[in-house]
Amino acid sequence: MRGPSVMLGVSLVVSCSRPTAIVADPVPNVKDATIAPPPQPVVADASVLEPLPCAIPEKPVDLVFSIDRFIQPIGTASREERGEVTAHGTCTPAVECVKIAEASLAHILELFRAAQHARHTTDPTSPHYGSRTLTARFSSGSCTVLDGSTSPILHEDRAVFYATFDAIIDEIVGARDGGPPP
Repeated sequence: MRGPSVMLGVSLVVSCSRPTAIVADPVPNVKDATIAPPPQPVVADASVLEPLPCAIPEKPVDLVFSIDRFIQPIGTASREERGEVTAHGTCTPAVECVKIAEASLAHILELFRAAQHARHTTDPTSPHYGSRTLTARFSSGSCTVLDGSTSPILHEDRAVFYATFDAIIDEIVGARDGGPPP
């Protein structure tokens, strides 16, 4: 229940975060008052962040997918690994880039759209967890999904994120070896 309620002729606001007894009708005699049970709020897990997927055009001709992995090992210098795949887009200079078949790119796009729905948590984790980033870049914008130490993806949603990440890695590694991965 939201808004003002009447309790023995006194106005009060009922908060969903703090259950409050509500008197059904104003009654001059307290011992005759009927107490209704407090409202049962729907409480979401405050540590879960729901995704806000961005719009990717249906078939962007210049689509480029990039992955970025930041590694923060204990006791040694951090490092970053990057790679990109595209069928007809322009890759970032000085970043390993592989031209792939349109069918492969369409498959990665389908995976990426699913990965955008991965939920994150605000629960603290080690900074040594590092981060992994998926980005879809096209002429009218870009969309990014991040799995990092400040907002890791929920364990139960990681498979969809890593299916996309691994599909991009497979294309890059397959091109290095002279063909698609087994």
